[in-house]
Amino acid sequence: MFNRLSFRLGLPIVLGVLLAWGFLTLFVLSSISRFAGERAERDLKSYSREVAEILGNAYDTLAQSGKMSDPTEVRVSKARALGRLEKHFRLTESPGLVADADGTVLLVYGVKSPAALLSLPVQPQKAVKADIGGDEERYTYQIEFPLWRWRVILTENAADYAQLASSVRTLYLGSGGLLLLALCAFLLFTQRAISRPVAVIAKALERGERPGMLGVQEFNNLAGAIRAMMDECEERERQVRMGRKWYRQMFEAAPVMMFSLAPNGWFSDVNRRLCDLTGLPREELLAIPASEVLEIDQERLEEVWMGNALRHVSGRLRTQRGLTRQVLLDALLTEDPSGQRVVLAVVIDVTEQRESERELIEAKENAEQASRAKSEFLANVSHEIRTPLNGVLGMLQLLEKSALDERQTGWTRNALDCGRSLLTLLGDILEFSTLESGGQQCGLEPFAPSDILLEISQLFSRQAQAKSVALIMESDPALPRTLIGDGGRLRQALFNLVGNAVKFTEHGSVAIRVESVKRDRHGVARLLFTVEDSGIGIDREKLARVFEPFTQADGSHTRRYQGAGLGLAIVKRLVELWGGSLDVDSAPGEGTLMAFTMPVHAAPAGIQAPLAVAALPGFPGAGPKIGGRVLLAEDDPINTVMTMDMLESLGYRATIVENGADALRALAQEEFDCLLMDIQMPEMDGITATRAIRAAPALGEKSSIPIIALTAHALPGDRERFLAAGMDDYLAKPVEYDDLAGVLARAMGKPWRRRLS
Repeated sequence: MFNRLSFRLGLPIVLGVLLAWGFLTLFVLSSISRFAGERAERDLKSYSREVAEILGNAYDTLAQSGKMSDPTEVRVSKARALGRLEKHFRLTESPGLVADADGTVLLVYGVKSPAALLSLPVQPQKAVKADIGGDEERYTYQIEFPLWRWRVILTENAADYAQLASSVRTLYLGSGGLLLLALCAFLLFTQRAISRPVAVIAKALERGERPGMLGVQEFNNLAGAIRAMMDECEERERQVRMGRKWYRQMFEAAPVMMFSLAPNGWFSDVNRRLCDLTGLPREELLAIPASEVLEIDQERLEEVWMGNALRHVSGRLRTQRGLTRQVLLDALLTEDPSGQRVVLAVVIDVTEQRESERELIEAKENAEQASRAKSEFLANVSHEIRTPLNGVLGMLQLLEKSALDERQTGWTRNALDCGRSLLTLLGDILEFSTLESGGQQCGLEPFAPSDILLEISQLFSRQAQAKSVALIMESDPALPRTLIGDGGRLRQALFNLVGNAVKFTEHGSVAIRVESVKRDRHGVARLLFTVEDSGIGIDREKLARVFEPFTQADGSHTRRYQGAGLGLAIVKRLVELWGGSLDVDSAPGEGTLMAFTMPVHAAPAGIQAPLAVAALPGFPGAGPKIGGRVLLAEDDPINTVMTMDMLESLGYRATIVENGADALRALAQEEFDCLLMDIQMPEMDGITATRAIRAAPALGEKSSIPIIALTAHALPGDRERFLAAGMDDYLAKPVEYDDLAGVLARAMGKPWRRRLS
């Protein structure tokens, strides 16, 4: 009747329901019995208290009368007590009896079998269920009254409770039968409504078909869900197949070498790139240990098997032709499609890259060597040209100050102007070459912006006066006198701009201004410098050309103004080095305004810029000559004669030595006010000699003598290098007479220096 599914589904339900019903019946019956006993015991105890009170009251009344010894009064009291008990039994409808000590029944009410009650064992003050025959199933409660030796038995009929229990039992058994019939109907329903649809769906799945079911909506939904799940499984299986195919294609077409390594150290899979690079077919690679082809640190490889991924580990790959390739390996631990643990690795051939890196390193070293050679060449060219120029210009300056007639003085001045022009051109070419090499950095030294403007205006004052051009200098009074910045190159930039302005201005004025501006986006304070003239101006079409090296606005053979065309190119690169830009506003016939900014920093407390030459007391031409003893360390004979003559004309007495060692010995033997030190000398150069003097305790106070570098090393950075070595000042060759006077005045004016002569 029922198939296996219906039986498996219905039997546990039927058994469970029947067991639950049986336990419920037993629980109800036991509850009824317990309730009957508790009710009977509660009623009988209540009756017993009343009976005990009646008997007690009768005995107390007899005792109070004082006739306890009178038999007649005792019988009367007992009769009254029995009467009251009988009345109590009638009122409470509580059956019971009273008997004396010998079993004689004194009072009975509502009890059909007094003898059966008296035969029960005595259990005073306890309700006991007793079967006394027939339908006399009762609960009994016995009281002993020892004063009169009476025995009182109270009863409560239990037949009503037994009948109730029987009715309940009949009801539950009938209900159980109905329940069993209902369960059988349920099994039949599950057979038709559950088992059959499930069987239909199962058979469809066994045949690999999409299940379909009409009837119960839930099974319709189940069949639909199974169909959707089967569709999704097929789609995922298709995606897995495509993923494996795509992975295989990517594995084979990868531009790098890829392989998987089995736990025994043999290749479990390799791609085409590895086969091509090694020259071995796939079958041969899979038949040999990986160590025969790939050399890699075994300890690092063991780390992969422990779960640690490898990143860019160097190794070597051997090819079939015996060649060795340098490779980088990345690897991680994973599982292949069969679930076996393997190491998946990617290998990149870096042989050409390493070779390129080596070539780049060599090229970099060669470029650095070429840059050093260029720097050395520029330094040597500068030194070798400045040394003879120093003699030429120095002698011309001495000749200019000698007794010459007006015509000879003109020749001398023209020769000096030509020499200075040559020196300026040389400096511009060397400075431009240095800036073009990109090896320059911003200098940091204390300088006074207003003093630099004063120096520049004094340099061009004679040229401007000759053309009746007014030189105007304006400095912001709020600027501090001393700032930290690239003061040396600032002089050079202003020298070129003011020189151009004076050269291209025939009448009118040239104004040089400096003022502070706001901080830039990096928080660095800047100064704004402007040079404005009323000269010929520049066409807007030619503005871009004037900043190109070796280019002028007028490049024709008939041009009026001469020059190499490097000034503005140098200024532009200097301003770019400072992180700014050179702004130009010009128009033909309306003059030109050029402006730029330069970063500066506040000078620490106690740091002051050197005084300008013209501001020093005792400057030649501004007062009497200072005088003093000067030690000159110079190895070039012409420069020695020229410098000595300049010193003597300035009022100084000079002692000459040829190298640093002689200067050290002379300083130990004699007293000098100042030391002019050449840098490039035989036996001991100027830097070594300066350090030896500063570190010589035997010299005592002489180790603090002012030392001035007098050298043809005039490239950017040379001045800072000499000052860092312990020198106090710097004077580049060719030496200008007024510049020499200025540095000597600064040295002689140092307050900490004791004058020795």
